[in-house]
Amino acid sequence: MESERLFKILIIEDDPVDREVYKRCLQRSNWRFEFAEAGGAVKGVELSKSWPPDCTLLDFNLPDGNGFEVLAKLQDEAGRVTCPVVMLTAFGDEALAVKAMKAGVMDYLPKGR
Repeated sequence: MESERLFKILIIEDDPVDREVYKRCLQRSNWRFEFAEAGGAVKGVELSKSWPPDCTLLDFNLPDGNGFEVLAKLQDEAGRVTCPVVMLTAFGDEALAVKAMKAGVMDYLPKGR
């Protein structure tokens, strides 16, 4: 049964409260998750290499880079993103969403503030 599978979720987000909200929302489902967390771009890229996730939740505004810089480093040699990426931001607009989708994110979600 698919819900027995453990999905690895990498959360690259500088706000610890937002990271906790994401985990709690996902844990309400019938699916099982294992989480890894990074508060910045560099640590997030390092984790993605040593702990390959099934999905990455990526904040756009990070203290040491932006979502597009991270996304470029999550790509393989062929230029493909190695797992689905959902980009989240409190400061984006429709133009940023379109650019993110063209850059390879699977979805783009504005954060409610």
